[in-house]
Amino acid sequence: MREGPAVYIIVGPTASGKSGLAVALAQHLEGVVINADSMQVYESLSIVTARPSKEDRSKIPHRLYGIVSDPNDSYSVARWREAAVQEIEKAFQIGKEPIIVGGTGLYIKALLEGLTNIPESDPQMRETLRQQAQSPEGIQELYESLKQKDHVAAGHLKATDAQRIVRALEVVMTTGKPLHEWQAIPTIPLPYKTKVIYLNPPREEVVVRSQKRLERMFKDGAIEEVRALLKSGLYDQSPLRKAVGVREINSYLKGELTLKKALEKSFIATRQYIKRQQTWFNHQLKPDIILTKCYEPSDFQPLLKEL
Repeated sequence: MREGPAVYIIVGPTASGKSGLAVALAQHLEGVVINADSMQVYESLSIVTARPSKEDRSKIPHRLYGIVSDPNDSYSVARWREAAVQEIEKAFQIGKEPIIVGGTGLYIKALLEGLTNIPESDPQMRETLRQQAQSPEGIQELYESLKQKDHVAAGHLKATDAQRIVRALEVVMTTGKPLHEWQAIPTIPLPYKTKVIYLNPPREEVVVRSQKRLERMFKDGAIEEVRALLKSGLYDQSPLRKAVGVREINSYLKGELTLKKALEKSFIATRQYIKRQQTWFNHQLKPDIILTKCYEPSDFQPLLKEL
């Protein structure tokens, strides 16, 4: 592990105040904020994914937000980690502190512990597999093919999990080696000191804040944003369809739900997502500092004493 400045990592459930804390810390340290949210890497959804405001982005350099222009691109954890490490290096080179912030646990785990360097697959082959996965029959055919080529991976996947089926097939077809053999190769962790800050407030506190934010999103253009995204030719298996609110707003636009019901269902999905995030971080993360309430600006000075 290299000596010198640390990489700050701020994690926690949605609506817990991560972005606000990241900006405050970046201002204090003259730092750079680096995104670790798997939905905020996409250009298409700034409102639905609660991307930091233009005001905040004008105060402090923000990196890896809206960098993926193709909404159907299955942006991998490996690609994000490579980009994040590059941004960390760039920050250190210009004398700034890198501050990673986001709620995607797999991103944080990959950054800290490292990933196996699996070769990238051929883009044309990936696109062919993704196109085939658009129909139930196509997914079934791909799953049967995976069982023949990599029965270990197939045994761990549902027959409907198109994204992971395609990924496993990509790996074995590109390299001739099944995914689990690549994953068994020892990884290299992040070679820097880290300071992990975990925002872990009571769930109901986060839920109340998330509901207010969701209502604001619906008023501020989330519906129009999803309508434009769907018109762009979004695949059924696109990662962005998993973003909280997209499925519910799509049902509203198709006349299957009222606007009120779409908001209610989006809130239920948000609450479930918060639970999954907290469960993951509570079991998978070893933070240096735990904050037991949602972050507010008045909390910053007391936090500095712990840092």
